[in-house]
Amino acid sequence: MLTRRAWGGIAMSGLTAAIAHASNRIGLSRLSAITDEIAVTPDGAIEFCHQYGLQWVEIRSVPGPKTSYLDAPGEVIQALAGQLRRNHIGVSFIDSGMFKYVLPGTDPVRRPNVPEQVYQRRIAASRERFEKWRDELRRWIQIAHTLGCDKLRFFAFSRVAEPESLYPRIVEIVSEAAGIAGGEGVRLILENEYSCNVGTSAELAKLTNMLPARHTGLNWDPENGAEHEIPFPDGYSLLPKERIENVQVKGRNIIPGMKGVLPWAEIFRTLERDGFKGKVGLETHIFDNLVPSAHLAIKEMVRIATARQS
Repeated sequence: MLTRRAWGGIAMSGLTAAIAHASNRIGLSRLSAITDEIAVTPDGAIEFCHQYGLQWVEIRSVPGPKTSYLDAPGEVIQALAGQLRRNHIGVSFIDSGMFKYVLPGTDPVRRPNVPEQVYQRRIAASRERFEKWRDELRRWIQIAHTLGCDKLRFFAFSRVAEPESLYPRIVEIVSEAAGIAGGEGVRLILENEYSCNVGTSAELAKLTNMLPARHTGLNWDPENGAEHEIPFPDGYSLLPKERIENVQVKGRNIIPGMKGVLPWAEIFRTLERDGFKGKVGLETHIFDNLVPSAHLAIKEMVRIATARQS
């Protein structure tokens, strides 16, 4: 039989958990959005943030021309940093394309009817890019420093028939990259993407757990593996919760009435319960109606975030 003291301890433990949960609410201040999928100009992206009260953005490409910030001149990055600073907006996550290409020596899954010449060009371009991955990483680190962000996305190379067979090699490469980035105060964040060797939540969990925790984490995008798993709650349950550093929402899995909408209010509550401290970013990805869809998606994200604070 439990004593009064034991019952009191249980009650206090529950109260402490409830207080911690409440203090970790995913409210408006923890929402973000990728700038090149919310507007067609940098100024338009700022206006979008002001309209919805966003304090954070993710960056990948210059809105409009879609030129990767990796290829942008230094003065463009400096100008972006100044513009964001003047508008009191921070960068929560850098959506780099690190390692989103063929790992040399591997045979990636080929799309049907791709001409051999096109395939060989892809292989050659990937080989050239891989040879320069350290230079690419250092450029992204420099961009991260300029923008005051410490989270940099990476992928697990183009998908092969047996992805897990490559995990030891990927760990070797990423461990070196994480050492370089970590030495500069930047964390490498692995995203699940089904065109790569980590597509599902199960694969994301397995490879993340093989990587050095000190300088790496994970970005969970439930939409990216949705054709191959039930992303929530099943896929989510497999993730190492302490390694989740960013979460991404796709427009089609949050806009009411669209096929595949996920229970984001429940997901937010579960993330809070499990101690998630990062940001939740919108990657609209409805390309035939991009900016209008971004408005619909962020309205729903804001509704869910603010309704749960009242």
